Amino acid sequence: MKPKQIIIITIVVVAAVSLLIGLRQFRQLQRGKAKLNQGALSTALQPIQDLGDCTVIGTTKDTRVYKQVPGVDPNLLSLDIYTPKTKGGCNTSHPLMIYVHGGGWQIGDKGGQIKNKATYFPSHGYVFVSVNYRLAPAVTYPVFNQDVAAAVKFVYDNATNYGADTTKITIMGHSAGGGIISSVSTDEKYLAEVGLPLSTFRCAVSLDTEGYNVSAKAAENTKIYQPAFGTDESSWPEASPINHVSAGKSIPSFFIVTRGNEVRISGAKAFQLKLEQAGVLATLIETPTLDHEGVNASVGDPKDTLITPTLQEFLNTTCQ
Repeated sequence: MKPKQIIIITIVVVAAVSLLIGLRQFRQLQRGKAKLNQGALSTALQPIQDLGDCTVIGTTKDTRVYKQVPGVDPNLLSLDIYTPKTKGGCNTSHPLMIYVHGGGWQIGDKGGQIKNKATYFPSHGYVFVSVNYRLAPAVTYPVFNQDVAAAVKFVYDNATNYGADTTKITIMGHSAGGGIISSVSTDEKYLAEVGLPLSTFRCAVSLDTEGYNVSAKAAENTKIYQPAFGTDESSWPEASPINHVSAGKSIPSFFIVTRGNEVRISGAKAFQLKLEQAGVLATLIETPTLDHEGVNASVGDPKDTLITPTLQEFLNTTCQ
């Protein structure tokens, strides 16, 4: 074999060996990267905790007295707690919906017109609480608000017993209950009296109330407002939620439902505007085809298309 041929063969052999070594190293490197990437992916997909099966299969109900006042029927100071019953091993906390009934501050009960709500909210993962409070004329303002604040405190302190998340509390009220929750959500003194900040509420839902401006309503609707708020006109501005709306107070986002005559609707819109001017998110919907009781009954009704779907979207995007 000629020297020139030997040189060429040597070069080819060396090149081939170098290629094989480089390919082997490359494959080792790729395998190392693959292991690293698989480890990173495994870490990324690893759940922080096993949430278990949170499918709701039913509801449990518990009635509790949230405070005691000598001489007062304990039922007036009680609440019903409806807790989602899950399939098994659910390890996540539920948002809270606290409901305050209406009745002109003079009648009503925590069990009235809540069948749809007490079914709907637990089925959607909420702990649902319906609250009683003392009524006029046995008591007057501000007792209604103080009772509801005490109920909120009880729920807050006992939330873990029901698997509830105290960072996701929405308070809802219909009619007079809407006036009460609007007061408790804008006037910080009621929660402060029980040791809670106004930021305790993530959201508030007011269903067809005229109680935003007590000064305006008490002067014209004496049959309903004066037994609840008295005849001293100087106390009415303090009782009006609209007068307590201001920026920087941690007022919760509001969902407002209104209907009826133009005066009633304009009162709700004035409250919404005041909230917005204070930098508070306030959603308002009008339901002209529903009457006063129809608004309350519609919330949670499987057939409802006017309030419940919009409310659920609000809750999903704003309150959780």
